[in-house]
Amino acid sequence: MENQNHLMKTSYQILRAIKGFKQYKGYKFTLKKASCDEFFFDLTADVRYLIRNGFEKRMRADDLGLKTHFEGRRDHFKDEDIIHKLDRIMDLDEYTNERMLIVGATIMGSLKKFMYENTGGLDCSCGVGGNKLR
Repeated sequence: MENQNHLMKTSYQILRAIKGFKQYKGYKFTLKKASCDEFFFDLTADVRYLIRNGFEKRMRADDLGLKTHFEGRRDHFKDEDIIHKLDRIMDLDEYTNERMLIVGATIMGSLKKFMYENTGGLDCSCGVGGNKLR
């Protein structure tokens, strides 16, 4: 019973941090709670908005979360390389899959950083895909 109470308190803390992040950043994503410690985000509208408004041009390495690692079909890169990667994708068509996934991953990296800083050090992992199965 004690473990269950701790789990429920932690779940509430996670949800509160996610909602705080959403409000702080002004995002519109929808959130679906899959279990006490697993959530699905639909970032499509936010990603499209950020791409339309030149998000990549304003990216800085410190916008990313702790231990952010991007892995793609052709390359792997860590947060110090994100600016170079974003420079390369600026030439892609506006809503290519790769571009949208990278912008979505930066949102989730920012969430990781926000959660760590606003929960007393609670860490999380995030994955980004074209749908819930990826």
